[in-house]
Amino acid sequence: MTSVILVIGEQQGGIADALRAADLRMIHHADTDAAREWLAARWPAAVVVSPRPASLELVRELRGHEPDGVTPILVAATDPADPAIGTAIAAGCDDVLTPPCPPAVVRARIDGLLRRADYQRAAARHLGPRLHQRLTAGTATGHGDTETVDACVLFTDLCGFTALSQTGASAERLFGMVSARLAAQVTAIHDRGGFVAGFSGDGLMALFDGPERGRRAATCALAILTTDRDDHTALPLAAGLHAGQVALGDLGSPQHLDYTAIGAPVNVAARLCGAARPGQVLVSEAARHLAGDGLPFARPRERRLRGLAAPVRVYSLAPVTTTEQH
Repeated sequence: MTSVILVIGEQQGGIADALRAADLRMIHHADTDAAREWLAARWPAAVVVSPRPASLELVRELRGHEPDGVTPILVAATDPADPAIGTAIAAGCDDVLTPPCPPAVVRARIDGLLRRADYQRAAARHLGPRLHQRLTAGTATGHGDTETVDACVLFTDLCGFTALSQTGASAERLFGMVSARLAAQVTAIHDRGGFVAGFSGDGLMALFDGPERGRRAATCALAILTTDRDDHTALPLAAGLHAGQVALGDLGSPQHLDYTAIGAPVNVAARLCGAARPGQVLVSEAARHLAGDGLPFARPRERRLRGLAAPVRVYSLAPVTTTEQH
């Protein structure tokens, strides 16, 4: 994203003068096709459009394709009573500029929207895309409310991290290492339509719901382990995968809430992760069924897991080595 304000369409009268005098870094395209070509290679900090139909159609396109959904878009109209202003707001514009509009006001309005966008981006990074989308769409449940979903639950854990932490390595070094490893896992999870439901020390819990959830979860776990196997300097990773119905909701108090999952599948996935060897995913029968064929599952074995009364049939999933492929 650039720091440029993209101005699209002809801006008439005082609005054009105010934009020029507001000391903003701008680029102007009177033609919407030229603006589309510019947008294909870069993204602006904010957009100012005219209320013409072609410009408003471009606004709809921008809202459908922008990287993060929070780019400030303003419509500049010469007539405050122009009915196209309502159409512009419905299309996705955040604010309206109409004369008289002193340069200081224009600058303040745009700066305010840019600060809001920065806050929303920071919030999205801390909340994760799933929860951020729920909050911005107004669909988040209240404290104590839950929804029941069919999900695949993935737990991961760095093997040997506790021992490494006792070797005298600085807290900053350990934090940086864990952060980098978790970041790679989060990327793999998001790329496959999952979301992180919580971090726990040097591991995480992720959920996959919807169609093909088992396949997506299994290939995600496999991708994470394959990356780890190829990095010979990294601590090995273990993981557990189970499927079933979980309760999703905001857990905690009105002062601090976490959006997470509770249920038997969560507990079983955590136990499978704890029982897995370094470089291995232990997968339950339910998750194996949803994952489908074509993945390197080993023959099932009966395993006793801590806290569970009966043995559990589990499948081992691990990356195939070059030697094994031949």
